[in-house]
Amino acid sequence: MAVAALSALGPLLNVCFHDPIRSLGPNVRFRPIADIGAPLHSASMDCHLSKALQLYIGFGDAPFPQENAQAVTAKIGPDLGFHLISRTRAVLREAGDLRPDWETMSLLSGKEWAEREIKDRYPELSETAVSAVGWAFSYWWK
Repeated sequence: MAVAALSALGPLLNVCFHDPIRSLGPNVRFRPIADIGAPLHSASMDCHLSKALQLYIGFGDAPFPQENAQAVTAKIGPDLGFHLISRTRAVLREAGDLRPDWETMSLLSGKEWAEREIKDRYPELSETAVSAVGWAFSYWWK
């Protein structure tokens, strides 16, 4: 998909794209004036996958993690949405396969360990998306 087409999705996804006016360079972006100096993301971040993951499990909206493919396709559209749903499911499947050492870990430390594991395996995910996976992981193991 062309960058122009992805950029058109920006307002729908609430993600950022390269904007030379508010950019310090190709790899660092900054929020508007109110948050000057707070990096928004690096060039390697996959904003689409990160947002799809949050939508899919209902992070920030649902009282507990759940599968909601319709939320992704409704917000992103069916073409890109279906592609992102399969990638989202792969991330969640991998998170579900993680096995912390429950002899030495609490639910909180196990969740934090899982978040580190997912961040190492999927460095392109935003911190919010990694937190969403941690939220689901802790719910599965509670």
